Amino acid sequence: MISDNYGGAKALTHKILANSARRRGELAPLTFIGGRSSDHNTSERLRGFHDAHRELGLSVPQANILAPGYSKGHVEDCLQERFGSAKTLLQGIFVNSTISLEGVVRWLSQVGLTGSEQPPMGCFDWDPFVYLLGHDIDMVQQDVPAMLDAVFSIIDAGEASQQRIEIPPRLMSSS
Repeated sequence: MISDNYGGAKALTHKILANSARRRGELAPLTFIGGRSSDHNTSERLRGFHDAHRELGLSVPQANILAPGYSKGHVEDCLQERFGSAKTLLQGIFVNSTISLEGVVRWLSQVGLTGSEQPPMGCFDWDPFVYLLGHDIDMVQQDVPAMLDAVFSIIDAGEASQQRIEIPPRLMSSS
């Protein structure tokens, strides 16, 4: 029983791209940050991220994929190494987890990308306190009640075979 990482990431990417186009006046590739490319959740989220871009005729440069792990320190260091003082305009950021989001927010603060300067962002995880950080931060919330319902349905049916069930997460919009 897992969340549909692909579908959730694709929906979140479309939302960030729309926010970016509205604010920046153009459609351009986003930056993906956090996670490890070798783990299932990250690889499915990357697949959704790339497919959402492709559907809009965009190609994501490899330099826009930053997967240094989940550690907030590694994420912050990776952003600093890639963008430095943020002279490069960030079209938008897809953050792979709330743990990674801590490093992103700290880096954005250090380089002065706060308030109206903060790039459009989305995070694949949900934390109610994120809405206090700024505008244009959309989130994906795993649908735990639906996951539990599905688990109990399997138990009630006495179904013991191995199966993989993916539950669609919810897009929690900031606007």
